Amino acid sequence: GWAGPGGGRVGYLDPPTMWRATSVQACGLWPFAAGSGAPMSGVPLGQHMFTGATVCGDPLSWFTRARYISNPSLFMLGMPGLGKSTLINRMLIGLSATGVVPLVLGDLKPDYADTVRALGGQVISIGRGVGGINVLDPGAMGAAADRIGGEAGQALAAETHGRVLNMVAALITIVRGRPMDDHEQSVLSVCLHHLRERTPRGRTLLLPDLLKVLDEGPARVRAVTLDRGDDSRYRDAVDPLHRSLLGILDGPLGDTFASETSTHIDPDATAVCIDIS
Repeated sequence: GWAGPGGGRVGYLDPPTMWRATSVQACGLWPFAAGSGAPMSGVPLGQHMFTGATVCGDPLSWFTRARYISNPSLFMLGMPGLGKSTLINRMLIGLSATGVVPLVLGDLKPDYADTVRALGGQVISIGRGVGGINVLDPGAMGAAADRIGGEAGQALAAETHGRVLNMVAALITIVRGRPMDDHEQSVLSVCLHHLRERTPRGRTLLLPDLLKVLDEGPARVRAVTLDRGDDSRYRDAVDPLHRSLLGILDGPLGDTFASETSTHIDPDATAVCIDIS
């Protein structure tokens, strides 16, 4: 209608009826000449709140196929109880159907354990009295380094050593609430080298073994502390590190890191969830 007396203008228009049809039945009407603006690449997430169009999206599809984003990452932010975990679960299910293996490496509540079980995946429980992780275990990378040998094996072994060192340093930082001192990282690195050279092949190193090396104080470890033959100087240098390692073994984290890894990740699993609730 038109504005003005007798123009028949209506202030409210009923929304038109929406129909769904296949491209064969609606040929000529689909695809539309002008898009609705809703992305159609990725996992179907629901309907557009205003247009009713299907909205799709996930960080992998938007990065690899649609190239909407420059790296495959997603930051989810929202008020409690509004569906953040539900949305991520929907993405996990949709991506799993395309061949992607979802890895949930720290499920706090848990939010995703049931989904992973429904997908036929592996759920690993970690916590006090439930299951543990051996941070000194090099895992498949260490085994591959031994199997490869040569320069390539040495390079892989060095990378393995660095990762184990960083993991222990991260745990100490969590227990202390501050980073390690530089000389402590050197002491820790030498202790790990000493352990690996003197541990029989096939035996897994444990954090208590690391404490034993610090307590014994072999010559190569003492050399890093600049003790100059004075045992009291050595103890002053390593005692803070010793106390922090004791805090990892029997502190806020319990015995989670005191023994061998209870369950290893299955590389053939359709999905993996590490439940730390």
